[in-house]
Amino acid sequence: MKKNYSIFALLMLASAPLCVSAQQISNSDFDGEWVDCVPWTYLQGDGTDGNTVSSHVVGTQPKGWIISNVAGMASVGMAMGATTVGENVEGYNSASAVKLTNTPNPWMDAQKVPGYISLGTTWSTAMPKFGLGGITINNSDGGVFGGQSFTGRPTGLEFWYKRSRGDDQPNEKTTIVAYLWKGHWTQKDVPVSIVMVGEPKKVDMVDRDRCVLGMDMEGCQGGEVEKTPDAELIAVINVDITENAEEWTKFHANFDYKSDATPEMINIVIASGDYFGGASVVGKDNSFVVDDVKLVYSGGTSGIDGVEADNSAPVEYYNLNGVKVNAGQMEPGLYICRQGSKATKVLVK
Repeated sequence: MKKNYSIFALLMLASAPLCVSAQQISNSDFDGEWVDCVPWTYLQGDGTDGNTVSSHVVGTQPKGWIISNVAGMASVGMAMGATTVGENVEGYNSASAVKLTNTPNPWMDAQKVPGYISLGTTWSTAMPKFGLGGITINNSDGGVFGGQSFTGRPTGLEFWYKRSRGDDQPNEKTTIVAYLWKGHWTQKDVPVSIVMVGEPKKVDMVDRDRCVLGMDMEGCQGGEVEKTPDAELIAVINVDITENAEEWTKFHANFDYKSDATPEMINIVIASGDYFGGASVVGKDNSFVVDDVKLVYSGGTSGIDGVEADNSAPVEYYNLNGVKVNAGQMEPGLYICRQGSKATKVLVK
């Protein structure tokens, strides 16, 4: 099975000088300003025409990022079923990190809201209905569209994380997605509100994640997808984490480049659960804590943490059973990286 990065290359990057032109993401350590989270959805009912964007505040989020908190059925007077899935917690050697937790809607416990954070705009839709058997959720969908302007060509993505699973669906995986692209994809008639009566508000959504990534749209809400002549997916990371981590653990994965073109946009999605798995796989209380999200460049903006602590000491790797392993023969999984007196966990994908 192919590893996503070369340990030797990362060690070289760790000691290389900072590349001035290496473009990074703002507030990537989440220690900057946190602001009100206003979930992107449309007001419905109470005499509205459904064309007004809600201004209901649901929790907070790090500036420059969007957490998938939902306003539920947003009307003029209130946000019925508002659900907070992200919070500010103590970070990796810092004051702040983002904790994402799959959380039941307070009005409908069977409806579990997935926790994820993104550089793009998070959205959701559904049509709850009352019946003899209680409330059923129809036509549910969601995800992210758009991203941030970006022209760099990073080698990979890394961050620190903790991971735990609840009792509901303990085998639900965690999804990490990052992608670079240029041009635009537009999907027609995507529903973008939650309503019990009538039809949800529909919009033409630009650069929906699944469209940019070229994924199968079967079962998704919305109409036909059109793209501009220059639209091109340039690079992507789409990997899963399946191991729990009670202590801070390092994640690293390389971009799979599909083109030599210069990107125009970037998006990163870090989910507590199976981001593309649909509503049926969302596990209550499955959580993921993330901190210090960095882009890695071949010029050396980041590497395995701990190497810089004592560059004179040899670097050694061990599996979780304490057996020393050869860096060039490491299979995907968790390892302990030790240099001098410092040891850190490293996830090889």
